[in-house]
Amino acid sequence: MAKTIKSNAEIMESTPNAVPVTYAIDGLTEYLLRIPVANTHIEFHFTGGLLSGYGVRPATLTLDDPVSMRYLEASPAFRKGLIRKT
Repeated sequence: MAKTIKSNAEIMESTPNAVPVTYAIDGLTEYLLRIPVANTHIEFHFTGGLLSGYGVRPATLTLDDPVSMRYLEASPAFRKGLIRKT
């Protein structure tokens, strides 16, 4: 059975008021994720992490665009568990 893939326009129409979602990467203070898409790249910049003697705060990124969420969640880093939803 063939899998139906929605276009970016269909995703945007189906979720006009998307809820912001925060993603985190444990153990890193900053991280730049580059995902190849067609003939270009999409970059996601995780920031705000902290490593100190008092504890660890993961680098985070908050998205409210469903298309960006789709690309991020389809990336190998997310599928391997490097990036998680908080």
